[in-house]
Formats: sequence, C-alpha cells, structure tokens
Amino acid sequence: MWQDLDSELGVHYQESRAALLNGIVLIGLRTFCDQISGGEAAQMELVVPMAVGTPNEPAGLVVAAETTARGPELLVDVWGETAVAACWQALIAVCRYVASLAGEDQYCRPLVPGGVHAADGFLTVVPQAMHAVDRQGPR
Repeated sequence: MWQDLDSELGVHYQESRAALLNGIVLIGLRTFCDQISGGEAAQMELVVPMAVGTPNEPAGLVVAAETTARGPELLVDVWGETAVAACWQALIAVCRYVASLAGEDQYCRPLVPGGVHAADGFLTVVPQAMHAVDRQGPR
C-alpha cells in the first residue's frame, strides 16, 4: 500500500508485468484504489516505459524514463512520479541481483552491473567488477 498524505494506492506487485522491446523496458503496475470510482475498488494499471541500450547500441547503465507513468489521469496526477521511481529502483535492483549471480571479483565481492540492454523478449545485464574508486573505504 502506497500512502501520500490522505491518498492511498494498493499495488499488486505479484501481478506486475514487464515487456521487453528493442531498447525499451515497459513495466506495468497493477493497482487498486477506492477513491477514484466512488467507493468501489477499481483496478487500474500504471505503465512506466524506460529506455535502455540495445545489443547493437549499448548505453552502459543509462536508463531514461518519462517523468510520470502512463495511465488514468487522476491516478497519474497523484502517483505518476512515485510509480516511475519505484520501477526505476526495481530495475536497478534486478540488475544488481543478476550481476551478483555472475560471480565475484578478486576481492570476493559480488560483481555489479556495468550495463543493461533490452531486445525483443530479453534483458541482458553485463556484469563487471567494482571499480577501484568504489572499493576504497572512507578516508
């Protein structure tokens, strides 16, 4: 349940879906809200398109998103930016997880994502070792 002042939005994370196109990740968040349809819980979807690299035109970890999600206007007005932030965080979390499954660096630290790109039906995460600057602790 997302809350913002007196507004609430239920998000069915288990029913969320993703579509992978050439250079595009589309994430659909299934939501429900009883404040829009006069007290009845209405189910709606917010869609967040994000541009990433392609196999032929890699873009590292650059991910560009629209400022608000797509969907019903009343829902987007209140929750559009939050949906984009949540989907961006989810995409980065997936990339970090997938990269960590690829192995460890010479210091036994999990690999991190160095790039991500999408093609029709596929998301590719390119793992890399953490850069030396990032390995240094606080001084």
